[in-house]
Amino acid sequence: MPILWRYLTSRYLKIFSLSILGFTSFLFLSHLEEIAYLASFNSQTSVVLLFTACQIPHILNLAIPISALVASLSLIRRLSRNHELTSFRSSGISIQALSFPLLMVSLALSFANFVILSEITPFTRLYSQKLFLDAVTLNPLSLCKGNGLLEKEDYYIHAQVSVKEGRAHNLLLAVKNRSNGRLILLTADQFQKEGIQLIGKNVGVISYLDPEKSHAFNHLIIENQKSTSTPISCLSQIIQKTPLHFGSHHLLTRDLLRAAFEKSDHLEEVRKARFELMRRLFLTLITYVFTFMGISLGLRNGKKGGQSTLLLASLITAFTFICGVAAKTFRLHPLQAALCYSAPFPLILLISFWFQRRAARGIE
Repeated sequence: MPILWRYLTSRYLKIFSLSILGFTSFLFLSHLEEIAYLASFNSQTSVVLLFTACQIPHILNLAIPISALVASLSLIRRLSRNHELTSFRSSGISIQALSFPLLMVSLALSFANFVILSEITPFTRLYSQKLFLDAVTLNPLSLCKGNGLLEKEDYYIHAQVSVKEGRAHNLLLAVKNRSNGRLILLTADQFQKEGIQLIGKNVGVISYLDPEKSHAFNHLIIENQKSTSTPISCLSQIIQKTPLHFGSHHLLTRDLLRAAFEKSDHLEEVRKARFELMRRLFLTLITYVFTFMGISLGLRNGKKGGQSTLLLASLITAFTFICGVAAKTFRLHPLQAALCYSAPFPLILLISFWFQRRAARGIE
């Protein structure tokens, strides 16, 4: 590897490492609510740390493209400010030759981001949900606080709850048992967790069974008890039957390709798979394109234009991610989503080539 390539790549990776550390820490704040919610279950520290680690790949998907832009833009601006860029060009080294090692590194980063998107992120999404489900199973009263990590398809639960004390007041629980078609409504003034038992006070239960399945007994049962106890495992069974969120974003890319292009009667699922495929392709390509834009906007032949290029880079980056957010509204319309995802690329390439041409011609 030529000395110039080692010099440029080492500087690029140093800035990239610092940038990705900063952006990862910043984007990590959006996941603190879920982490704190899991910690409130009195979960083990190792479980909370493992759940926290599962959030990192999802954050890296966004942090890598932004860090690539910051690293390339900062490096080229620094070379221009220190007149190193002028020295390289006066030695006969073209802008394309200077850009080549940085673009190769960004190509490797794009591939790494694709691997994270296609292999690691789907696994960690499912695994983090499993950790959450296991924690809730050990302390089922925590479900009363509500969270979007689980789908409550077979039950509704509401209460004023203190997870640390293991106590719930004014509990209301409605359950549908799919195995026997029974509907159950349970109310209680208080439920207290004591060891492996749940102790209830002033409990009322209404159980309903379809008359066609009731045969020789009454299909409506009403029962009131001043005090009752039941094993935690009985309530946990409801949770264990609750399905995890599973969608196209949980599929590996090879499975996603199969789901997107195989014939299926579920047209909605096919469209969601195609949208997820486009999202992954967008986040993969944008890393390379952002590096190219950073190199182009960082080129300067004089002392002017520094702040304007930073503002332009910020506006284009904002426009790119606005297009990415807008594409999510068309997840069931692949053509519109594709237009939103592809809109930033022509703009970025046109502006980048225009700045490179001006720099090559010596225009300040």
